[in-house]
Amino acid sequence: MVCTQPILNTRMELCVPCHRASAGNGRTRARAVQRTSRALALLGTLLIVAGVSAPVPAGATFAGSNGNVAFISICNSAGQAVYSVDPSGTSSCPGGAAPNYVQSTAGAADSMPYFSSQGTTLYFSSDRGGTNAIYQVPYPATISGTAPNQTDGATQLTTPGTSNDYAPTVSADGSELSFIRCNSGNTSCALYVQSPIVGGTPTLVPTAVPVLQPNSVSGSASRPEIDPTDPSQILYVGTDNHIHLVSIASPPAFSDTDLSQLSGITSGQIDEYPDWNPAGSNIIFDRSHSVYVFYGINPTASTPSVSACALWGASDPGTEIEPIYAPADTATASSSTCNPAGNQYVWTKLGGGSNIIVDMGHTVGNPDTLGSLTANKSNNSQPAWQPLSPGEGTPEVPMAILLPGAGVLLLGGAFALDRRRKRHAVEVAGVA
Repeated sequence: MVCTQPILNTRMELCVPCHRASAGNGRTRARAVQRTSRALALLGTLLIVAGVSAPVPAGATFAGSNGNVAFISICNSAGQAVYSVDPSGTSSCPGGAAPNYVQSTAGAADSMPYFSSQGTTLYFSSDRGGTNAIYQVPYPATISGTAPNQTDGATQLTTPGTSNDYAPTVSADGSELSFIRCNSGNTSCALYVQSPIVGGTPTLVPTAVPVLQPNSVSGSASRPEIDPTDPSQILYVGTDNHIHLVSIASPPAFSDTDLSQLSGITSGQIDEYPDWNPAGSNIIFDRSHSVYVFYGINPTASTPSVSACALWGASDPGTEIEPIYAPADTATASSSTCNPAGNQYVWTKLGGGSNIIVDMGHTVGNPDTLGSLTANKSNNSQPAWQPLSPGEGTPEVPMAILLPGAGVLLLGGAFALDRRRKRHAVEVAGVA
């Protein structure tokens, strides 16, 4: 007898006249369905396990699109506070010509702002409690009251007692805080880390030389900056006016490395204010008020190595301090180019006070590529650039959530296929 009908119709009912002729094909299909079901179940289980065990990061790195630029200024009776501006134009103190700076902390002597990798938390040092301590505040902050009696809802993170804590930075995953702690007279300072950031106990990091003292009035300091891709590596500036890289791994991955010395700094030159690029491959800094970049950084080699280049070469006017990378910078410096296409920078320009400058291009002497973010030359300094990642108003869904979701869908598909296979087997047996 020739079978002219399918084994199963659309309602999963067996075609009785044909089932005997097609029994072999049915068993083959059943085995194929069973194998597919088992494969889907295994893959789904693996995805769920991987998702559950994966950490949920605060942000992949400090990379992202470019947000606002925060800095400190003295604008009114609030004293020295943190303000922020849109880097697309020039702003002035509140009450001046619009657009105006947006106040981000309540003031007193607030200093050294630093953004989290998501750009939603602002860290800073403040003497509002009598001595300088580290604080955090949601960004953008809500400032209440009238200066000089304003509040910002900031949370105090360190309790230095009679000591002073300055210049906070945090790791990309939000698990680690680094800062400078000095004695009451600011004559002796050291590097500390704290994990977790909220409620953790500060731990002293041994360094080859003491950490350079911050300015006790403005709080200005060379940040001890954590590598955005490896939180076990921290930059600091010592009292030798050199930039050092230290490992806080246990045991340390390498000895305290003097990057300035390795790069060929000469007598009389001063290195300060280092800042990692988002990839953790370059470091921008100022060398005696000219902008330089470290590249080829290798502290773990049998002979550690690093190279340095002048960002603008002979055209540098020598008036820059506190240079920082943009969050969107992806190009890296190398022996062939110190200032690769596409990168942008912000720094503090000295002369007649200080202003925050943004470089949108390559040549420092070209007025078309430079823009002043601040209009009043009071004390605008200590910039930090907010990362927006993956985009403002578009929060990234962590892989730790996506993986289990995909795993559940695959397990559901496996269950449906297996149920269909068993039902088919029962119906075949019933008509045999």
